[in-house]
Parts: sequence; structure tokens; C-alpha cells
Amino acid sequence: MLGAGGGRLAYDLHRLCGATETIVLDIDPYLLVIAEAVVRGATLRLTESSLNVFEATRTTLAWTLNRSAGPLADDRFYFLLANGLEPPLSDGVWDTIVTPWFIRPRAPHLEEFLAVLVRLLRPGGAGSTRSLARCAGVAARAALAREEIFDLASGAGFRIDRWSAEARLLLVSPLTAGARWSRS
Repeated sequence: MLGAGGGRLAYDLHRLCGATETIVLDIDPYLLVIAEAVVRGATLRLTESSLNVFEATRTTLAWTLNRSAGPLADDRFYFLLANGLEPPLSDGVWDTIVTPWFIRPRAPHLEEFLAVLVRLLRPGGAGSTRSLARCAGVAARAALAREEIFDLASGAGFRIDRWSAEARLLLVSPLTAGARWSRS
């Protein structure tokens, strides 16, 4: 998974899909260190803090992080600190690449990033069409329309079988009551 962040989605997909091996890659060492500890079996307490609060007496919120279905061994689930635009991974050997949060902020360079994905995937491998659709929701900021994104993906060798659009509330914080809408 490129742009794995805290790794929860990768952990859940690994479990649900019966993966034999999963590599999670992110450029943020803080997120990867926490994610690895939790995936390996630790329970951690993480404190969220914000200056954007509604009550002066409530500026922090503690969270307990743990794995939902047991730890994963270090010979099946790997953590890699690296740049997702230039991932240090072997070409043409990956069955599936998931990029849930990564394509959207990189949309202005989408054509180059799609070439990276094509290079990494084995012939007949699966990309993350959900991510391609998700980034279409920010067309105004990225100056790309959904059709342009799909054209770039098709030109790079991806097949768009189906797509849908829906608005979702993301990154909801009970501390600040803040959130962000995403259209996917």
C-alpha cells in the first residue's frame, strides 16, 4: 500500500483478503513507528491535541490504539519508510497496489504517478480504481475532471470497470468537531 499512513486499512485488507504478504509504505516515520507497534501486538495510548477547540478545558483527547484481530508477523507484513512517488520496489512483480489517500494530493502529477504504478504491477495485476475515482472528487483543486483522470488511467493501461460518486465525512475529530468532506 502506497501512502499507508497509520496502516489500519492495510491491516484490515491483509486480514480480510487473506494476503500472504503486505508491504505498507509511507514517508511519515511517526505514523509508521506507531503502526508497526500496533500491528505487532502493542496497545498504545495516543493523545490528540488541538488549538482549534470549543472548550478551553478540553484541548486534548486520548485514544487507545490496538489491533482488531491479533498481531501480524514481521515475515508477512512489512513497513517501509520511503517516498511513494519513487518507491524502492521491484518492477513488475506486484499483484495489487492500493493507494487510498495518496493519489488525491498528487493529482497534478497523476500521469507520472500512474506510470510508476504500471511499472510496479505485474502484467494482469490490479490497480486501485477506487483511488482513481476518489481523486476525481477533487477535480476543481487539481484542475482535472473525472473524465480526464479516467483518460489518463486508460492511457497508462488501467481499465475502469465501474465507478460511483458519494460524499463522505472524513477525519472527524470529537475534540474539535472538525471534519473534512470527501467525494469518492
